[in-house]
Order: sequence, then structure tokens, then C-alpha cells
Amino acid sequence: MVYPIEMPNGYSNDLRDRVLAYYEEGHTQLKTCEVFCIGRSTLNTWVKLKRETGCAHLKPRPKTRKTRKITPEALSSYLDKPIYAKLERHWV
Repeated sequence: MVYPIEMPNGYSNDLRDRVLAYYEEGHTQLKTCEVFCIGRSTLNTWVKLKRETGCAHLKPRPKTRKTRKITPEALSSYLDKPIYAKLERHWV
């Protein structure tokens, strides 16, 4: 089974803007990639994204918050139970 890997946020929007501005000044892909230490596929992706959408900025990531699996009341009542009651259930 393959589990999804959460990717890092990626390059900042400021860097993307500077890279594309440098490239659009007439510098080659190779020179642009060397100056900014990025891969050619990254530059190609940004150029394509800017050409198609007019902007190469990051898409905002949704803010996710893990929900609690147990309510505080249920946790409290669980922790109040004597440990031997839990063990007795498993050993019977």
C-alpha cells in the first residue's frame, strides 16, 4: 500500500517572481537555473503556470486541524477507572 507523502510548501512566491523576471529579461533557462539554484523542470513548470494563469504563485494550502478522537469527559472517565479493571478484562 502506498501512503500519500505530504510535500513541503515549495519555493516562496517572492523567489518565483524574481526567477521569472530574470528569465523574462532574456536570460537562458540554463543560466537562470544556475543563478537561482533551481531545476529546469521547476522553471518550466513556473513558466507554464504563469503563461496559463497569469501568475506562478503557490496555491494556498488548506489549514487542517486534527479533530480529537475522544471527548475530554470520556478521557477523564477512562483515566479514573482502576488499572486492574482494564487488565482483568484482557486476562480473562
